[in-house]
Amino acid sequence: ARVNGKLLEQDCAALCDEEFWGARLYTGPLFIKYNAILRGLGGKADFFMGRLKQLCGSNKYCTTLHIINSASVKLSKVMTAERVYRGVSGG
Repeated sequence: ARVNGKLLEQDCAALCDEEFWGARLYTGPLFIKYNAILRGLGGKADFFMGRLKQLCGSNKYCTTLHIINSASVKLSKVMTAERVYRGVSGG
């Protein structure tokens, strides 16, 4: 409700339920599959293409990725950019 209020204050469309759930899944359990698709579809790295086929088969989650993109675009209008620290494997 708060985020939609901020979006409406900026004359932007509110986040719909599908966008909310798509963003939630992307930040949670399905990140691995969505990331495999985004990395593997370019066809430049055998590892990523193999991972795509292993995790997703022929499902490219096209509609879901469009919904996630739509949510990201909307949320970027009400969020501030912050420094992000990434962890490294094994350290």
